[in-house]
This record gives sequence, structure tokens and C-alpha cells, in this order.
Amino acid sequence: MLSSSDRSPEGGAGLAGLQQWFARQILPTRAPVPSAGTDEEGPARDERLPSNMLLPSATLAADERLAIYREMVFLRLHDSLAEDYPAIRAVLGDDDFRELVLDYLDHYPSRSFTLDHAGKDLPRFVSEASHLPHRALVHDLARLEWAVHRSFHADPADPLTAAVIGQIPLELWVEARLRLAPATEVMAFEYEVSDILKSVSNEADLPSLEPARSWCAVWRRDNVVWRQTLSEPMHAVLSTFARGGTIAEAVGEAEDCWPGEPAELERALFDWFADWLGEGFFCALDLPGASELEDTTAASPPGGADTTQPSVGETHDDH
Repeated sequence: MLSSSDRSPEGGAGLAGLQQWFARQILPTRAPVPSAGTDEEGPARDERLPSNMLLPSATLAADERLAIYREMVFLRLHDSLAEDYPAIRAVLGDDDFRELVLDYLDHYPSRSFTLDHAGKDLPRFVSEASHLPHRALVHDLARLEWAVHRSFHADPADPLTAAVIGQIPLELWVEARLRLAPATEVMAFEYEVSDILKSVSNEADLPSLEPARSWCAVWRRDNVVWRQTLSEPMHAVLSTFARGGTIAEAVGEAEDCWPGEPAELERALFDWFADWLGEGFFCALDLPGASELEDTTAASPPGGADTTQPSVGETHDDH
């Protein structure tokens, strides 16, 4: 496939130079691929024309052969992003989603050997893309769908259990800090994006796309990623822990937005904590004067935390 000029010293910097040139040609971009029939070569493309670098086939010119590889790379990245962001694709439609992917890859080209990282900058790109339809909604969706992806791939950690909680003297509770597990994320949105993602997962009609504040927790349990819709007070508690706050501070944040009687909040807090512990939201508890309190009764595989990787990236709503 290489042309004879590429095998000579003046044809380039050897194999490494050719590989770098080829990568620049096939990475998706809106800049045109230079061909033998034009002298216009944008800054995103190498100055060497395909006709000078590659041999033609019996039926295709060098630039046509190169275009096949370029399209294959784009389609693979497009399909990977569609898997990571199915709700965005459903909201925008196939054509607008394809345009979004083209624009995104033009600004944030893939630099990783794995497709797992291909979509990591999409939330940032959407926040910058003033021309994008439904930009605020799509930005919320991008944040949620990438949080699901992060949770799927997050490091495993032994969950905090009731056995640990039972060791804590009552007087230490107010200054204790619950640490969220690496796979647990707590988020606030301007749209009900968890409902939208649920509808897409269930292949149902999309719900309302009008603005409506919502809160959500994302976590992994038994190698499956789950979501739970939160109330504002629930989010206040969990987001305080995410910031490194104490239990007393978390309760205070919940009190500030609790609509009912204080006694009702006390009962609700008990139920929330029992549920979150059972789901594995927390991995450690830090106490004043100690780094963290560990569960010495929980059985763990050799080496500590469970290292089993999730087999499928399913997402479900707990409520």
C-alpha cells in the first residue's frame, strides 16, 4: 500500500513518521482530506498528499482508499458514543447526534487506545456548544450518562456495613464523616434527565423535556449500575458527604430544605441511611482522631476489595 517515495529517506521519517501521518489523516475532523486534485491543505492535515504516500488499488485512488479508513474510524467512534449516550441520541435524533459527534471529535479528538475514554469530554464540549439544540438539557443528559459510565468503570471498594456503624460511640456521630464509594455519584439537574434515560432504556416514549429540577444518585452494586431519584433533602445529605462534610453538617443541610416537621425528618433520615448502607453507597467512615473505621468482620476476597469487573453496563432506577 505504501508508495515507493515513502520508502526513500526523503519520503518521511520512516515508519514512525508514516504512522503519525496516517493517524492524522484518519482521525475524524471536518477538515477535508487533501487529494491529488487540489493544492488546498488545511492546518489539521499533513502537507503530504495521499497520492504521494499511498499506492492506488486497481479500482480506487490513494485518497479514496484513505477515505475508507477515515469513515471506519468515525463510525466506530460514533457507535461507541451512541452506546455511552443513548438518551442524547434519542433527544437529538440520529442526524443531529451525528453532527454533534463530528463537532465533538473535531474539538476533542480521541487520544486513548481504548474507546472507554472517547466520550469523557462530551459534557464539557456540550457546555461550550452554544449552537447545539436543547443545549441545557443535553448538558444535563451528558453529565448523567457519563456518570453512569464512570460508575461502571470505577474502582471496586468494600461497602461500609451496619457492623461498622454499630461500633461508633454516640458522642462521635456529629463529627463523623461518611465517605462515598468510588462508584457512587450524587448529582443535581435542571431537567428530569433520569426519567428521560429510563424511558430510553425501556424503549418508551420520551417524557416531558421541559425544565424541572431533579436530583439523582448513581452507584454500582453486584456489578450493575443503578440510579435512584432523590428528593432535595436527600441530595443535600449525600452531597455534603461528597464534599467531605460531617454527619452534623449533612443533617443541617437537610433541615434547611425539609418541608415538613423536624420529627418527620428524623424518621426519614433513619430510613435513608438504612437504605443507602444496604445499597453500598459508602465505603468508609472517618472519625475525629482516626483516619477511618474499618469493618473487621466483613469477609473480603484475597487482596481486599472485590476486583470482579462488571459484565454488563445495565442501568436501572431503584425507585
